Amino acid sequence: MKIHYLLILVLALTLTACGSSKSTGSDTSPTEETVSEEQNIDQKYKASTLLNRLARESAVSVRAGVPLVTRSVQGKRGNPRTLQPLYIVDEVIIGRSYTRVAQMYSSPDIKTIEVIQGPDASFYGARGGYGIIKLTTY
Repeated sequence: MKIHYLLILVLALTLTACGSSKSTGSDTSPTEETVSEEQNIDQKYKASTLLNRLARESAVSVRAGVPLVTRSVQGKRGNPRTLQPLYIVDEVIIGRSYTRVAQMYSSPDIKTIEVIQGPDASFYGARGGYGIIKLTTY
């Protein structure tokens, strides 16, 4: 009988010792941490323009102040305005004018930027021939 009490005591001590002792130094809940991370991201993008954010995308190059999808226009010559990609914001086709998109939306309004090119852009037909820049807002 004493062995049972001893085993129960050891088990209880083991369970209490294995409890979470993680201390972060502040009593913030996970939702507060998530909010602060989003605020940091928002602050980062408020400092940059939409053109700068587009230029950071791997498949986008900026020529004459106009973002172009790089691989789609490789080897093609012409006026940058005629080679502009198709802009889609929140699943709505805006057109090929970066100026129009920049007037409608500022950098902090944009949550994600997705560059679509090649066979994936064929879903949009001939309009996607020079690539697609798909923007999602908050």
